Amino acid sequence: MTATAIAQLYLSRLVLNPRSRRVRSDLANPYDMHRTLLGAFPALPERTSFRKHTGLLYRVDDDVRGGRTVVLVQSQEQPDWAFLCDQDYLVDQNSKPIAAQYERLATGQVLSFRLRANVTKKIDTKTGSDGKRRHGRRVSLRRPEEQIDWVKRKGMEAGFALSRTRDWDSLDCRASPEQDVKARRERGAATMTFGSVLFEGRLEVTSREMFIAALVNGIGSAKAFGFGLLSVAPVRS
Repeated sequence: MTATAIAQLYLSRLVLNPRSRRVRSDLANPYDMHRTLLGAFPALPERTSFRKHTGLLYRVDDDVRGGRTVVLVQSQEQPDWAFLCDQDYLVDQNSKPIAAQYERLATGQVLSFRLRANVTKKIDTKTGSDGKRRHGRRVSLRRPEEQIDWVKRKGMEAGFALSRTRDWDSLDCRASPEQDVKARRERGAATMTFGSVLFEGRLEVTSREMFIAALVNGIGSAKAFGFGLLSVAPVRS
């Protein structure tokens, strides 16, 4: 992906109001959170994929120092969060364009990163007796070594490699398993369960174009449920 393909890209930081009933409901069901966030963008024709059109990715983070819940939202369309401010959904919010920052990235650059991912693999994908390939099903990877191997493989596809610690003894990446995320598309619908792992550490950009594509498009599955947003920042000395 070239720099011109991300002429527009925005990052929003939303500080949620813990007293809001809608906030509590959205935090309990990430699909509801996804639908709420889509309200910041113009309506699209029926059967149009909102996520593909807007490039919406989001992640719920805890602001440890401030004791608040923050949602980071990345989009290729400029959002308008006024409707949530009017509903007392937000305590604070700010949005900024970030395409220029990504354009300055370079192969060989080392960055700090954070990624919440649905870490899975597909099984039962064998070809059936009818000659058709089965789509299989996803299962969560629970062992730490499997989780680190997963992000290493994704990095090869996304133009980055995990950095090593200063003594070169191990990879500079922490995989923190979290409570499974449960979601449903509507009341009465079956509950979907997603394994959640928070990765934090340092990476090195191995292919600028592939890396920018991964930043824009996200990594892994279940993006509508708060997974896949890769955040990067300069390494602090």
